[in-house]
Amino acid sequence: MVYELAVVATADDLDRYHAIRRAELFEARSRRDYDSAHPDEIKPNHFRLLLKCNGIGVATTRFDLLGDGVAALRLVAVTRAEQRRGYGRVLADLIEALARQKGISKLVVNAAPDAIGYYERMGFVREAWDPAELVGISADSIQMAKYLE
Repeated sequence: MVYELAVVATADDLDRYHAIRRAELFEARSRRDYDSAHPDEIKPNHFRLLLKCNGIGVATTRFDLLGDGVAALRLVAVTRAEQRRGYGRVLADLIEALARQKGISKLVVNAAPDAIGYYERMGFVREAWDPAELVGISADSIQMAKYLE
């Protein structure tokens, strides 16, 4: 298998990126308020990422540089058909490599309650890093962090 963590740059990749997020993080949770045009999507130092396996998008996240060596992962999702096949681990490993390349020493996330186990397996620990973020879609999230060596 050939994996690539691609910065979303083409219309097809953008469509796939939003389709995965919409289906797995919103519609699967009976939410209909996904906003593909949210202003955070195009802010400087916010990177839309698509994990491709053999050229096909199977997972996604947004990687936001927050400053001071910290980056946030936003809306991590793996397509339902591809879940439990190791893509989450591959995504986490490639994100860590990207973080190190960019001089990041700490990754943070607002984890949905049903995703806490995934993040713990990836080495994240519960840590309140910005309680002001726990609003809207993140209102019931648990804040977690991972320190990179």
